[in-house]
Amino acid sequence: MGCPFGQPAPLLAMIPLICISLNHKNAPVEVRKQFAFSAAEAHDFCDSLCNTESALHTSGAVIVSTCNRIELYVSLSDDESADAETIPALQQRIADAKGESRRIFRKYCHSFVGEDAIRHLFAVASGLDSMVLGENEILGQLRESYKRAAAAHHTDFLLHTVFQRALSCAKRVKTETNLSKATESIATLAVKEILSFANGKPVNVLVIGASGETGSLLVRDLAEKRGVQVFATVRHHYPLQELAQVQKIAYDERYSYFDCADVIVSATKSPHYTVTYEETVHALRTAKPRLFIDLAVPNDIDADLAAVGDISLKNIDSFTSVAKAHNEQKKAGALQARNILGNELDETMKELLFHSKIDFVQRFGNRVKERNGMQLLYDMRRAATAEELRVLMGLWQRMNDDACESARIVQGEAV
Repeated sequence: MGCPFGQPAPLLAMIPLICISLNHKNAPVEVRKQFAFSAAEAHDFCDSLCNTESALHTSGAVIVSTCNRIELYVSLSDDESADAETIPALQQRIADAKGESRRIFRKYCHSFVGEDAIRHLFAVASGLDSMVLGENEILGQLRESYKRAAAAHHTDFLLHTVFQRALSCAKRVKTETNLSKATESIATLAVKEILSFANGKPVNVLVIGASGETGSLLVRDLAEKRGVQVFATVRHHYPLQELAQVQKIAYDERYSYFDCADVIVSATKSPHYTVTYEETVHALRTAKPRLFIDLAVPNDIDADLAAVGDISLKNIDSFTSVAKAHNEQKKAGALQARNILGNELDETMKELLFHSKIDFVQRFGNRVKERNGMQLLYDMRRAATAEELRVLMGLWQRMNDDACESARIVQGEAV
């Protein structure tokens, strides 16, 4: 006798999504910079993964590459392709693309599969996985990564759904919790470090990369501080807002401002040093204490400068302890945010599950029309485990209660 409701199918099949993550929690900045992707590199890499000739059976790919994380999100064309070799193969592809050792990459990276990958993406978008809990910059970075992938046709239904849901989840977290209220981003922490270094005295700050997201935030914050003169390098096609206390300079002229600067900050996406040892030592003629802050991954500032007398060099990992103290104040908001994340994750899983079984649901509906309620109940009793039947009966009870409540409301309004 055939199946009364069509061919059986597993209702909770694995979501064919993989995330491979190298971030500030599991890898030092020296390792992260080895595997950082520019926008052009990310496009070419995802293009190669989505190629129909790819042996990995990928149907979509998105790379999120920031100063604190490099993450690859891949959707697979079918559940069968998510075997034991898939993740090692993706790790190898990343290492090959960057010309680095897979052994190093595998040592530090974490991998997430299915629902865990979606949960991780939601946490990243909401600022729950950031060095500074609740920081806002990652949301914009993630949105841009997704938009670039979508424009390049590197996203399918699964990636569209999980990224759009992640952005929606993050919006709820920002508006319904205190995580974003007075959030200290990396730029804010850098400003505090600069003001501490100045110790109430006037200070000249050179910001290299003021057109970028972090650099522009830094410049805007510094422009509001008394006694701070900012010199900012900008790219011509990314004009900087006109601000008091901010003088725009050409990038190629940056070394001519080193001697007058008390603080030099670099926050670019350059693949090479923007501040080299030789040119910096040559440019510094006046002996005085100076603070160098490197907010880039890969590094912008030659680390050998830390050995030069009167120079204090800090990179992005230097703010970890400050970020931890800030995060302690955000614990209540984080708890609220995780509750929101759980709710949004549940809705996302329902959407994906329903979409994956829409053909079966339609066939099932046609079969149900041929049976009355008692026949359907007995069929389900025979097919279900005790736990499954308990869940089904509870669901039917809630649906009945909701229908009765709606009927009472309608009757009350009619009276």
